[in-house]
Amino acid sequence: MEPRPRPATIRAKEHRDGPGRRRTIHVNTAAGPFDYGLIEPGYYDDVHRRARGVQSKWHHLKFEAVRAAVGDAEPLLDVGCGPGTFLGTIAGGRRCVGLDVAPAQIEFARRTYATAAKSFELMAGGRLPVGDAEFGVVTMIEVVEHLTEPVEALREAVRALRPGGRLVVTTPTTAATGRCSSGWWDGSRRWTTRTSTSTHFRAATLRRALEDAGLASVA
Repeated sequence: MEPRPRPATIRAKEHRDGPGRRRTIHVNTAAGPFDYGLIEPGYYDDVHRRARGVQSKWHHLKFEAVRAAVGDAEPLLDVGCGPGTFLGTIAGGRRCVGLDVAPAQIEFARRTYATAAKSFELMAGGRLPVGDAEFGVVTMIEVVEHLTEPVEALREAVRALRPGGRLVVTTPTTAATGRCSSGWWDGSRRWTTRTSTSTHFRAATLRRALEDAGLASVA
């Protein structure tokens, strides 16, 4: 888990996406780490709620798969929760905690999804702000690829798990995405020519990272 990077240089441009329709997009022109503060608060929540298009469909399928893997385990810790959307899909009163490095996303999550059972906390780099063996399940949904030290982050997730607990990790693979993520446009708000991905995984490299974090392969 890395401290929040320094702000990058952003150049605003206008984009025309239909007759009489214009919107502002942002081109990231700076070198250096991706600044997650550039992502509009609740942006990915909007994508999920849109319920149409490839990007939104991917979020729905991804969350459905993670919920199935989580099962009824609790308490649940979601590392890299963003705007809190995944925890917002968890029904019932089970205790859930979401952590993220972006203050604006945590503020959005608190406004939108916080309940007596669900809380959202800001985290910095290094040690997760949770106790040892505190959670029955930890989720890291498309987080590890953004980290320069993913094994250290996985070790922290393992530390937070109770004996017999469950760690659910998802990440795009280079076999599926290649390096095309260095430039993307989601069709609604923002274009960036720099990827936010720090570490590219395949199944074998993710397995090695999990083993390096102290987990044993059972399949």
